[in-house]
Amino acid sequence: LHEKMPVYVASEHLWGNMRIMRNQTHETCKTFAAHFDVPELNHHLMEGLAHPKEKHALHFVMFPSKLYNTRVEKRYPITKAVVKKNGIDVTTVELEGKTRLSQALEVLLFGGYVTFYMAMLNKLDPTPNLFVDYFKEQLKKK
Repeated sequence: LHEKMPVYVASEHLWGNMRIMRNQTHETCKTFAAHFDVPELNHHLMEGLAHPKEKHALHFVMFPSKLYNTRVEKRYPITKAVVKKNGIDVTTVELEGKTRLSQALEVLLFGGYVTFYMAMLNKLDPTPNLFVDYFKEQLKKK
């Protein structure tokens, strides 16, 4: 994921984790990230992958789960194939948790570790949020 723009993909009980992981990516390693859910992205996003000139900068990170509804679960390998056919890197994170809660916690920890490691690779102190602080200061002046 280093020097890439992560696109996090999950469903159902892990959807909230994608928002958290996206926010951690923004704040901790100062990197742009996006998040989408399956099946929603199957209705529009796949068509939008054909023409971005800079699509090589994207890296999809998918979180399939055996605990998803079977109609959702079967979409993941097909979605991954479509992303790859568009020349975009994909990483699939295989979850070990046996319950929805354990998987949510697993993804939460994974996100924290990955974004901290990315900050270290970027040689960044992840603690200051300079632009957020600047923004808040400017709001106070208004």
